[in-house]
Amino acid sequence: MVYLVNKENMSIKSSELESFGIKNSRQKSYTITKLKDKKMIIPTKEGGRIYTISFGNSYLLRTIMEVLDQKGFISEFLK
Repeated sequence: MVYLVNKENMSIKSSELESFGIKNSRQKSYTITKLKDKKMIIPTKEGGRIYTISFGNSYLLRTIMEVLDQKGFISEFLK
């Protein structure tokens, strides 16, 4: 998910999973499905194959907040 946060458009296609060592199309499909089922990513449009981060998963939200804190986007007042 850090990968998505660091990207300018915060989106990912299954072909980008190759950079994480997932080469097989079946593995890519499985990985995308698992992320969608866990509500970590959602399609950018109905039936689309480009995905963006979803904050429907509380674990993911905590992780994103940690990354934002590390990047200096959260003030000391809010901590």
